[in-house]
Amino acid sequence: MTPTATLDQAHKAYRETGGKGPYLAPASLSTRAPGLAGAWLSDLQQQLGQLLQLSEGWDSYSAEPISRHAAWEVLRFLSVAPAISPSPALVPVNDGSLQLEWHREQIDLEIRFCADGRIEAFFEDLQTGDEWEREGWGALSDIQRTLYRLAGHQKS
Repeated sequence: MTPTATLDQAHKAYRETGGKGPYLAPASLSTRAPGLAGAWLSDLQQQLGQLLQLSEGWDSYSAEPISRHAAWEVLRFLSVAPAISPSPALVPVNDGSLQLEWHREQIDLEIRFCADGRIEAFFEDLQTGDEWEREGWGALSDIQRTLYRLAGHQKS
């Protein structure tokens, strides 16, 4: 696979090898997210590559290595995230999952990309008391709407 491989090609190769194929650094993938080519995306991809190198027990306890599947799902999400999305925090979870988090303007949005492929999202607006929890890619429209809010643009 060349450094210009698309996310779909890389994900297909990953699936075909059962997650045991050659490691392709996320920074070498084109996520095809126009407008997200800013510094934060590059930094996030670099962090993702570093997190994938964590070994078992990385938290000084019994944490699982970060799941390649979870990493691919993060990249997949970023390929459909609004171009104006603010920079998230990328957080490793001790079960091998990854989490993207945004905490600003009294709004919390957390998206967990589980090692088994599930996606879970949690939203809370501390000012209005609104909150929701969603699972799966069906939550994408709610997530996108929230990212527009976090970027200072209301989108209905």
